[in-house]
Amino acid sequence: MNPWEPKRSPQRARGRAAEEEPAGPHLDLEVLGRAAPDVCILFTGPASAREIARRVHTLGGGSRLHFRVVDCRWADDVLEREIARGLRPGSSGTVLFEEVGRLSRKMQERLFSALDETPDPRSPRPPRARVMASTSEPLLQRALEGSFHERLLYRLNAIQVVVPLALDDL
Repeated sequence: MNPWEPKRSPQRARGRAAEEEPAGPHLDLEVLGRAAPDVCILFTGPASAREIARRVHTLGGGSRLHFRVVDCRWADDVLEREIARGLRPGSSGTVLFEEVGRLSRKMQERLFSALDETPDPRSPRPPRARVMASTSEPLLQRALEGSFHERLLYRLNAIQVVVPLALDDL
């Protein structure tokens, strides 16, 4: 049974049509938006997560802050600049790394290094931007095979959200 499929309730009296009640887990985007900003969120599934990530960004108080999308299919030199720009200490807002499973091994290492840098708590600048990532690839399987950086997956997968095909189901 598909957990995103609507569950049908019994028909009401007097021949009224059956009501549909949503079944399965529903994502509370506001709660997700208020999660600690230093916790990464990984969106997995066949559908694009850009709209959901933007909603999480806005509901988490980021409506005044920048929302940057980095397509991980870009060339390595462009990705290098975007990682440096989006994750430097003092940057604010949200960075969504779209299709993170497409990163080259070199860029996986670079992204992990940028995420692993601990900002100085005594610094007057706020910590770096919130990080979200999305993928349609089975990253756990790829990490077990050695084709995806295992520690990067661990960092990105602090909160995992499975995105259904129909975004109306959220």
